[in-house]
Amino acid sequence: MLNTDDGLVIIMRTKHESIDIYSTKEGEDIASLMEDNNKGLILFTEHEYGCASHMAVSTIVDLETPVARVMTHLISNNVFNQTEEFEHIGWEMYFHKGYTFVNISRWPQTSIVPPEQAQSTWIHIYPPLRDLLDFCQKGGHTKLYFLSSTTIHDALDNDIFRLYESSEITEYDFKVKHEKRGDGNDLFFSPPTWLFPYFANLMDYDVSKAIISGNDTEVRVDKKAGMALMNWLETNLDVAGGEELLIKTAEHLQSLFDRSDEIRSEMQSIIPRNEPPKNSMLWG
Repeated sequence: MLNTDDGLVIIMRTKHESIDIYSTKEGEDIASLMEDNNKGLILFTEHEYGCASHMAVSTIVDLETPVARVMTHLISNNVFNQTEEFEHIGWEMYFHKGYTFVNISRWPQTSIVPPEQAQSTWIHIYPPLRDLLDFCQKGGHTKLYFLSSTTIHDALDNDIFRLYESSEITEYDFKVKHEKRGDGNDLFFSPPTWLFPYFANLMDYDVSKAIISGNDTEVRVDKKAGMALMNWLETNLDVAGGEELLIKTAEHLQSLFDRSDEIRSEMQSIIPRNEPPKNSMLWG
């Protein structure tokens, strides 16, 4: 909350149940912006292997300048910050051409074993997920689209969950009852990919879909998958991106991966190796 010289009070934080939505610009009313941009809620994540949805959305909004950040005490943000590359926290929110975009940038590690740890993940993730969808619904949203890829199929039985080409797009409608296929074309979802549209359906959104590209297992920055999602957005929602912007983002992401590899290599070179002491009869 800010007090201006003329006595007006500007609200920088909007609280809704378990979440707080912080405006990044003075005077921006998030609730009003939501009402002006409720043609569809588009969710994506920057941490998915291949970076497909991250690249697709980067051609539409400036990911460096979110309009707001969604935060909650239930999701950990372990950040050791610095002045060189200051890292912000929270789920970033953007508005463009009547649509609301949200970057699910932090998601708790989901464990299956032990069961107690999996239960803990659910306890922490359900309230903010529910409350974000509720807040958007109160702002007039009735359509939700989660952008993702099939990268998780790489670790599964491909006789059941096949490897899709990067350029392939599959629309999974959570409002339709689906039977197990068993023909090799079944889908396996990461937790955020299915939870958001699943609960959007339970909350009576008119549209609740996962839009899923294929993936290339050999690359960490999958430009073809990003292009496929970008083209889907333009064709189906009339939200246009641009190939040049996508290529620029891909090059930037690749440079980050390369730098990470260099740092990891440097660290490994200075870590002392466990070698047997000379002339020791007790080793081994």
